[in-house]
Order: sequence, then structure tokens, then C-alpha cells
Amino acid sequence: MKLRTIILSLATLLLAAPLQAKDRTITKSPKQISVLYLGGTSDWNNGEMGTEKKFQNAKDYETSVQARTKAFGDLLRKHFGRVTVMAAKDYKPAMSNRYDVTIFDGCPPRLTERKYIRDKEGKITGAIPATYLPADYHAASITIAEMGEYISQPLGIKNDWYCLCLDANAHSMNLQHPIFKGPFKTKITLHKEPTPEDAFHYTYFFDHPLPDSVMMWTVQKEGYKNDKYFRIGMVSRPWGYEEGGESENISSGVCAKTINAVALGRHGNFFTWGFSASPLYMTDEAKIVFCNVVAYMANHKQAPVARKYNEHIATDDYIKEKIYLCRKSSYDQRRQEDSIFYDNIRKGYEVAMAKQQRGDSLNAEDKMYMEYYNPNQKLRTYGEYLKFYEGKLYDIFGEDETEYIRYYKKYGSYLYGGEGFYELSLDQDAWAWKIPVGDIRLLDRAVSELERGGDMDRAHRVLTRYTLCEWKTPQEWRQWLNQYRSRIFFSKSGGWFYLISGDPNLPGNDYSVVQKRKDAKAKAEAAQAQQATQNAATNQAEATQEANGESSVQDLSPTNPVNLLAEAKKQGKQVNISITFDFYPGYHVYAKVGADDPYIPVSIDVEMPQGAKLNDVALPKGKPFGGKDTEIYDSKTTIVKTLICNTIPQEIKVKVGYQTCDDKSCLPPVERTFNLKVK
Repeated sequence: MKLRTIILSLATLLLAAPLQAKDRTITKSPKQISVLYLGGTSDWNNGEMGTEKKFQNAKDYETSVQARTKAFGDLLRKHFGRVTVMAAKDYKPAMSNRYDVTIFDGCPPRLTERKYIRDKEGKITGAIPATYLPADYHAASITIAEMGEYISQPLGIKNDWYCLCLDANAHSMNLQHPIFKGPFKTKITLHKEPTPEDAFHYTYFFDHPLPDSVMMWTVQKEGYKNDKYFRIGMVSRPWGYEEGGESENISSGVCAKTINAVALGRHGNFFTWGFSASPLYMTDEAKIVFCNVVAYMANHKQAPVARKYNEHIATDDYIKEKIYLCRKSSYDQRRQEDSIFYDNIRKGYEVAMAKQQRGDSLNAEDKMYMEYYNPNQKLRTYGEYLKFYEGKLYDIFGEDETEYIRYYKKYGSYLYGGEGFYELSLDQDAWAWKIPVGDIRLLDRAVSELERGGDMDRAHRVLTRYTLCEWKTPQEWRQWLNQYRSRIFFSKSGGWFYLISGDPNLPGNDYSVVQKRKDAKAKAEAAQAQQATQNAATNQAEATQEANGESSVQDLSPTNPVNLLAEAKKQGKQVNISITFDFYPGYHVYAKVGADDPYIPVSIDVEMPQGAKLNDVALPKGKPFGGKDTEIYDSKTTIVKTLICNTIPQEIKVKVGYQTCDDKSCLPPVERTFNLKVK
């Protein structure tokens, strides 16, 4: 049950097919293939981001890392001619030039650090991730589990972090794909299992009902669902994954997301093996398929053309979600969930009040209900719900769900989503010409307008919005369009650009143009010099604030969905440490995670001063999530920990870990450290 969204002209398909077929041909025998394996991870979680610890000391953990590394080395040496095994921390990108395939099972040294993007007022509006590989990296590579996010996604590879929630079984496999055929032969044993429960939360993405059961293939003998310590796998977003004929969604797997989330997939020279297990815990069949992936990738050294630099870019599929969200039935379901949560809070409060009136002592949970119960708590109205999800359209359509549906169905082909956080807006230029976005006729019309001196402004807007070209004359635009017409494809996941298949270096494929345009726009702003000074001052102020033990509080937005405020205040012989979470609407962190869920709960670790002890304090109760034991915080919440000290310290070090999610996807886990000055 895979969603195949391929936006191509017939001419592009005809061209891409023979290239793809040629590309898939294995030109070397396995014994001629050289492999570089980069290790550094374990088969087990060990306290990362709030997970329970498998090992009690660093030596035992390192032993597990070495065992995993050896298992991969043994498997690879058995099947391939030249295999080098080393720690990822010792890797340099140039090393990959000496091998047919590089396998990333650990993070190499960073080439650049994470950087924050700020607006004119100095507020954080986004972030540029750390990079581990140079922009021109083109070696055939395989990333295991979350390494896809860390290693390849900063390069614009589609193997992003949709969810760290992949378990042990694959489903919806394309069993005709070469990795299931050879060069090493294996039997793929299938068994029918119920469709993963979480997949039914996303049925609105599909034009057909999901089946009650699917055929599954067991990839690994262990998984986080049967062992809470076992490492969790990663799936990538499926929307627009297969655009352009240079990427393949080969298999999904049991996870907490859509039934077509990518567990096994290739984008250009990168293959994501989303499952987490080493050969120690792989099935015999999976070991063979993994080796087939290595052989398959030995012939895929071509870097992709389309680059997905924005993980949260909107595609056609998001229109389906917008149609779903605007419906009254969607609101009613959400309201019911909220109502159950608030009712549970009320019942807990009533129990606590009864105990207090009887003179009974209150436990930590009772006190929590007493503190957090709000008799004036109101459920969000349908109008408030629509205003949040539909934005400006609410001012036009109000609570008329039929108007929203009509809008998306009428204008869906003319919507533009090239920027922002799952943003879609009507392209007035495409609508004026009645040419759908992505139709090559849009380019033809724009170039024709330039040639005849017609609607020049509209033509320039269209060409700037949808291409990476910087031609100066109508003649240059026409020559480019005519020369590459048969190879042009449109990529929404790649930024909503018309691109040229085949070679990333062809004119029209240069993503550096995006930054050049941003720089040019910045230079055109009169206060640029002054702005630089203001930004510097803001950065210094935030650095000082952080040093004093408080987070730099920014305006909440989809790019900054969580604010943290950390403080430490003395009271007699104790220090109250408070961590306050504040949220952009629609986002949450996990207060508690049930045994069957893969999410990462909030963790607060205090570095204990000598002679101090930490009082046991119940965490604020969260809102039930998913109908299981999992609970979330999605509104302003303060967690207080009390430290009993003989001598009050001047400073206390606190580490806060959490994972932020919305209804569509989860962001990578975050860990923040505060050196709190005791006030």
C-alpha cells in the first residue's frame, strides 16, 4: 500500500527509464566490491535522551559497541572482497573515494556546527543543522537508523527523521526490487499480521481504505516493542520521496506513522536502512538483503539532483491533510480527547479535595491535581480550532467546512508550498494564467511573456519562484528551456523547482542560487549594517542570559515550538529548581511514554552538589496520548525539583532532555544544559 507521487512529464519518464535500468546494473562481482564500515553505536539504548540504561558503566557500553562493529565486519568480509572497519570518529570524507560503498553506523567528526537563523529583530526563526560531509560528497553510501538524519539530510537527502519509531518488521515491500533478488540469493519469508494501529491515524492521506492486515517480513529478532532497551529504528517522510526517478521507496515497516513511511529507500547515492539491529540480531534473510543493498549501492555513485533542505516542506499530500483537518468530525474527535483529559484532571482534584476535607495527608499526585485543576478550563471551540489550522482562510470562510474543501479542490493545483513549515498558499500568478504549478507550460508562458515584452513582472516572479536559473535575457531563457525540455521534472519536496534530470551540475540545478537570492535581498534592505549590529547585541545578551542560568526565550513559532525557562531559587536549606516548558499551539513533549511507544520522555538530570540530596517530587500529570500509557505536555508546564543542601551552592548544573512532536511528525531529540546561578 504505497503512495506513489511522481510528478513527471511523459518525456521525462521515457528518458529516466533507460538511465535507471542502466544504473541498476551491477557491474562488479561481490568479491570486487570494496566496503568501508564506520562504527560507533550499540544495539542498545543506554540512557540517551531519557531512555532507560541497559548498561551500568561505560565499559559495558563500549563492549556492546565493539560487538556490533565486529558483527558488521564479519558479515561484510564474508561477502565482499575488501572491507575496512573503523570508528566513525576517525573518518575523513576523502576516505570514501577509495571504496565502492561507505556504511555510516556512527557519526563522524562535524565539519560545521549547528547555526541559528535570526530575523531583523534578532529572534530565532530557524536553524541550519550541523554537517558531517562536504556539499559535493558523491560516494555511494548506506546510513543505518537515525544516521540518515545526521549524516545525509543536511545535504538535502530525503532520508530525514520522520520518526524514530521503527520496530522489527518490514511491510509493503517492493519484492521485485533488485535488493531482494541478488547477487546473494535468499528466500523472503512473509507472514500476515494486523496493519500497524498507528497507520489508521493517517488514513486521510490515501484515496482508499487501509487493509486490516498486511504481509510482513521479519528483519530483526529484537525490537523496542519487546525489549525496552533495544535500539529504535528510523523512518523517513514518504511525501514526494519518489519524484524525479532518482529515488525509490522500497519498503515501509512497523512504526508509529503512515503505512508508506520509508524504512528502506534510496535517494541518489544514499540508501537508508532504517532498521536498527546489527547482524547479531538480524534474521538470516535480512543479513543477505543487507549485503544485496551493499552490492546494489556500489553502482549508485551519482549524487541526486533534487535536494530536500526543508524537512517540513509541503507537498500534494498536505492538501489532503488540510481537507481532513477542516472537517467538523476531525474537530469533534480532538474535542473528545481533550474532554477526557480535562475530566480526568477534575476527578483527581475531587479525590484530593475529599482527602483534604477528611484530614488525610495528600501524596504528590494529589498535590499535583490540586495545583493544576482549573475549574474555568474551556475546550477549544471549532472556530479556534479552524483558526489555528487554517490561518488566514478562517477570516474568509469562518466555520463553513464546505468552503475550505471547495477551496482546496478548486485551487489545489495552483497552491505553492516552497517555503516555511508545511505552508501552502495560492500562487496568484499561476492562477492568473490558469496553468497548474509544476506544469511545464508555466515555464513556456513565462519565457514567452519575456520575449514579447508582455507581463514582465509576473514572468520574472514565476521564473524566480520555480527555477534555479539566473538568465538575463529572453534568448538565454528560451535556449535553456528548449535544450533541456525533455529532461525537466518538477520537485515539490526538492523546493518546488523545475530541475534537470541526470547531472546535478547542469544549469538549473544549482541550489546555491537560493542563498544568493537571499543574500541579494538582504543587501537591498536599507538597514543591513545596523541590523548586523543589533544581531550582535542580541546574541551577546542571550549568551549572558544563558550564562546566568536561563534559556533565551524566543517568540514561539513552528520553527521554535518549545521555549524553556530554567531557574534555581534558595528557600531556607533547600534549592527549588524549576523548568518551565511553553509551547507553540499543536506541539507537545512527552511526560511519560508507554511500553509500546518509541517516543522520548522529558528528562531532568541534576548534578548533585556534595552532601545534597534530591527530594522525590511527582511530575505534573500529562495529557493522555494515543490511548495507551503515554502522556504529553502541550500547554505551559512547570516541573519543580527540590534539592536539600547543608550548604547552598552558588551554581547548579541541570541537563534537560526532551522530544518535540506535532500531529504529523517528531523533531530530533534535544538536550540542553543549564548552569543555574542560585538566586
